[in-house]
Parts: sequence; structure tokens; C-alpha cells
Amino acid sequence: MNTSAGCTWTNQAQSGNFTRNNCASGGSGGTVAYNVGAGIYSSTTSLADANQKAVDAVNAGGQAYANANANCTWMNQEQNRRFERNNCPSGYTPSEVIYVIPANTHSSTVSQADANLLAYNAATTAGQAYANANGTCTLVIYGKLSYENYNYSYANAVHADVVVRFYSDLACTIPISVTSLSILLSTEGYDGTNYFSYDYPATVSSGYSYMVQASAELSYDDGWTNRYREYYLSAGTGYTVVF
Repeated sequence: MNTSAGCTWTNQAQSGNFTRNNCASGGSGGTVAYNVGAGIYSSTTSLADANQKAVDAVNAGGQAYANANANCTWMNQEQNRRFERNNCPSGYTPSEVIYVIPANTHSSTVSQADANLLAYNAATTAGQAYANANGTCTLVIYGKLSYENYNYSYANAVHADVVVRFYSDLACTIPISVTSLSILLSTEGYDGTNYFSYDYPATVSSGYSYMVQASAELSYDDGWTNRYREYYLSAGTGYTVVF
């Protein structure tokens, strides 16, 4: 505008973008625009001088405005939860899986803890379905060695069938048929002269039972000769020993 003393110029609108720089640890500051409207500053020198005053005001106040008004954003750190598959058939043992929410998947403008909680809750929501789809179900087989059909008809001796039977329950009440299951057997005892101990080579078994030895001599004692033998089923792969 013109005045009696000369010319006066007022500033045009000026603006600058400022990023918040006072977020708590791990937070990323947002960016906001800080504006100085037209006609706030004047100059009797030039329009450029009036505009510069407005620019200086933007620079002087912009960072504080951003620190007060821009958001802080936190991204989650990696979160994981363990889940056990819960849809296995009866008699099967479920596996455990770990469901992971990678870092930087969820964001929060509240805090790092809140971002982590969002990720943890996401793992809680989706983890069981993931475990049911990706976990395994392993058939539990229990093996039990027993002496059956005792025979005392031999003079001074006791004989019996040595049998390993397979079950799907720890109480050994539900027989189960196995296919090519490798079992480990051993025996020890006293032959009347020497003590002995022997591990059988791995034996492949199929069906509900395996006959280790029919009518095995378990003991003999005629007053002069005393001998005995015990049989054992040892722990192996694919089955659990029940005593």
C-alpha cells in the first residue's frame, strides 16, 4: 500500500515443513507444516524484505510447533508366542510351534509398549490357527515287555513266552498295530558259571506284538546249578517303554 511517507509492503503467506524431534526412545517424529499467513509482517524496504521476516518467523516457530503438534510413531519389535496344536486325533501327541510377528509390522502413536502389545495381540489372535495348520501330530506308541504262558512242567525250571506288546495308551489297555517299528531288546543273567549281558541287534516289528522268545528258560535251580535270565525292552525311536 502507499503511505504519505512512501511505500509499505506486507508479506505473502509463507510455510515450512518441520519434523518432530523430541519423541521418546524408538519413536519416529511426524512432519507438519507451520504457516505464517499473508499480511502479518510489513516492510518499507521491499516485498522481499517483508517476506523474509515471515520466513524468519516460520523458522523461529516451526520446530516448537512440530514438537507440540506432530505425532510420534513407534513400530513394534519382534513378538512371538508358542502354541501347541490342539486338533490332533486321540492317541497322537501334538507338536509345539512358534508364531512370529516380525518387527515393524504394527505401529502406534502412543508408545513402544503399545506397538509391541498390538503385535503380541495379533500373534495371540492368529497363532492357534497357524499351529493347527503347521504343527504335527505324532502317534504315541507304548511298548511293554511281559512274560506270558508260564510253564513249570520242566524239572526245577521256569519257562515262559517273552512278548513285547504295543499300545496307544499309557495304561496299556488299547492295543495298536505297528508297521516296521524298530525295537531294542537286551538280556542279562547268570548261566551257572558266568554273569552275562547282551544287547540284541535292532529288531523290526509289525503287528500288535512281537515274540522275543517262546518258552524261554527264565530260571533253573536243582540245588547244584542255579541259572536265571531277564529280558528287557529298551527305549528307542518311535515308542515309549512301559515297565
